[in-house]
Amino acid sequence: SIYVYFVLFFYTDSYFLRQSIAASIIVVATLLILKNRLFFACIMILFASGFHIISLLALPLIFFKKIKLSIKSAVFLLFLIYFIGIVGITKLLLPFLQGGSFYAIDKLIRYSSNGFGESLGLMRGSVIVFTLFSLFYILSAKKIKVHFLHYDFFLNAMLYSLLFLVSFNDFGVFGERMFRLFPVIFPVVIASCFFVFEKNSKYVVIPSA
Repeated sequence: SIYVYFVLFFYTDSYFLRQSIAASIIVVATLLILKNRLFFACIMILFASGFHIISLLALPLIFFKKIKLSIKSAVFLLFLIYFIGIVGITKLLLPFLQGGSFYAIDKLIRYSSNGFGESLGLMRGSVIVFTLFSLFYILSAKKIKVHFLHYDFFLNAMLYSLLFLVSFNDFGVFGERMFRLFPVIFPVVIASCFFVFEKNSKYVVIPSA
């Protein structure tokens, strides 16, 4: 069975294996960023790019602790992300990318012209759920900040990951794969939302979620 797996299935599974390893390393890098060990976080992200080149897009995480967004600014950015998703980022970017020689640009252009570039749409269950929690997280900033020290970092990381899931929805495979590169962001965001409820009511909300 091991022989059959490596002969028939390993090649197709290897992509997801590489991305899973890269995403796991980025989780470690995220923890280092929260501890202000930015140099080591950068090293970890570069190390993750050895498994999957798109890991380099996690480098902006290093600066997210220093960015403070107001509620209005965060809501505006969320709606801007959706506006770009409705328009279609592929239509906006590809005219500027034509003729580029960089590996990532070449791959994006090739994806756009085959089945990998098909639109996934915005009315998916995952998009709707993540959007609702994102809005709740933003609008409940004052209450969550009382209990959660790293609110601002995860707000910025949440919007950044949504940029790929939503704005790149017409570039299906790329957007989904980039969003999965940040597996720790939304579990933390969703868990943090429960800080809004009173202690006694959490026992009612959590089992029904």
